Amino acid sequence: IIREGSTYLQNMVVVSSRTMKSILELQPAKDSYSNILSLLVKTFEDNHRNFELVYAICGLFANVSLSSKGKMMLSKLGAGPTLHKVMKNAKDADLAQTAINALSNLTSK
Repeated sequence: IIREGSTYLQNMVVVSSRTMKSILELQPAKDSYSNILSLLVKTFEDNHRNFELVYAICGLFANVSLSSKGKMMLSKLGAGPTLHKVMKNAKDADLAQTAINALSNLTSK
């Protein structure tokens, strides 16, 4: 379900700027994992061997990190080290490229 949701959000972020705004404007409650992005970062870290899930989340992170607010949120949530780990250990060229794109967007000004 999370993989399908990530793929859907990845595509919707590209199609609709309102989707990006909605994702970024959701404020986390006291539980740090109540925000969509923090939930995805946690899922990403915990399931880094699930190829399809990681691929979908990397794509979403690449798109979200195109905005300055998205970069800031993903950086604060610690997505960078996990993306680096995926890039370094990926056996699939498309997954490695998607992780590289996400990292590139995350670190660009």
